[in-house]
Amino acid sequence: MPNGGPFTVYSQPRITLLAKGDDRCPRRAFLENLQQAIKKAQQEGDWVAVMLDGNDLMTEGSVFQMLTESNMRESIIEKQGRLTWSTVTNNESDCPTF
Repeated sequence: MPNGGPFTVYSQPRITLLAKGDDRCPRRAFLENLQQAIKKAQQEGDWVAVMLDGNDLMTEGSVFQMLTESNMRESIIEKQGRLTWSTVTNNESDCPTF
């Protein structure tokens, strides 16, 4: 569990999940729940667009993997190409992180 106390963005959903008997990491729970919602919408014939601050590289990592498994793609990079700035202050690569 990341440090920061009971009022962090991590700790609040963690407490809620534990109260429901769910021991998943909040980030993992979010991605799994989002993937289920995407798959349900797709099965119902809906088009799905996801916009989020994933705190992750959208060309690799857990968010990218989940979206790829859901037959989704990074349309901004596909349309505009790789950008040269980051939206995350601790990003050490030249890859954008939408």
